[in-house]
Amino acid sequence: MAEGAVLGVGDQGRRGLAQHVDQRVSPRSEKRGSRGAAVSLAAIGWALLVATLTRTPQQATVVGGVGNILMGAIGGVMVPKFMMPAAMQQLAALSPMAWGLDGLHTVALRHGGLAEIAGQLGLLFAFAGGTLLLAVLVSRKSA
Repeated sequence: MAEGAVLGVGDQGRRGLAQHVDQRVSPRSEKRGSRGAAVSLAAIGWALLVATLTRTPQQATVVGGVGNILMGAIGGVMVPKFMMPAAMQQLAALSPMAWGLDGLHTVALRHGGLAEIAGQLGLLFAFAGGTLLLAVLVSRKSA
């Protein structure tokens, strides 16, 4: 009851909302799973690469944090790409965060399917593979 009061909906509204969410989410669960896997693997690859390149947790925090902020700023997370100058929009195409954000927009806002986000998924999986490979090579070199 308190939850409904806070949200401003009664039992009827909650049931309607739940049905609406189920109808909208269920058919796209495969797309969400692929996008989630690609984003997760890219993040893991980046984290492992940072971990192998740094010597202390403090260094890893700085390198990882600054890298994430730069990728987010360049990729259109902090400022939408359409508001960036043309040169920055081209640079945004190099950011893994832009690839993830574009895929999210395609699925969530444009109701796109796997075919429409295949390019972004491919880039994210390639980034994941590249960073994981670099992390392994750096780790072997330092061992």
